Amino acid sequence: MAAAEEIAHSIYGYTVVLTKSTVPVGTNRKIRDIVAATNPQVKLDVASNPEFLREGAAIGDSYALTGSLSASKMAVRPRP
Repeated sequence: MAAAEEIAHSIYGYTVVLTKSTVPVGTNRKIRDIVAATNPQVKLDVASNPEFLREGAAIGDSYALTGSLSASKMAVRPRP
């Protein structure tokens, strides 16, 4: 997970990292754990972004996207 270590060295403050929805189960947790161990000052959420492109039609589909949906397990904080 060299990419997670690279991310950890490149971010500060609060950051959301998006992964493809096709990554193996547990990848987001591993990324979060690696970043937390490498750069504990960072506040991080990792979310998955579903891929709506069809094989063989990805270029055309990318021009016709109507939106994006991402999901994350983030803590909800009350407004001050």
